[in-house]
Amino acid sequence: MMATLLVILAVFGIGSIIIHFFSFMIAGFWNILQLIAEGLVWLCTIGGLVIYGLYKLISYFVRKIWHAL
Repeated sequence: MMATLLVILAVFGIGSIIIHFFSFMIAGFWNILQLIAEGLVWLCTIGGLVIYGLYKLISYFVRKIWHAL
């Protein structure tokens, strides 16, 4: 359940990066608010992917240890 939620958040994050990128190009390069929004989207997406990766890694090791017992 948690993994599915994180994947959905990551996909939406990547989609919003693409949308923000094109609106960023249309609005002009020096729009500071757009730059801040772009940074926040990247931060949220990368953060979501890192959390998902850590979740998968930890659950893998927990499963290995559980089966070893």
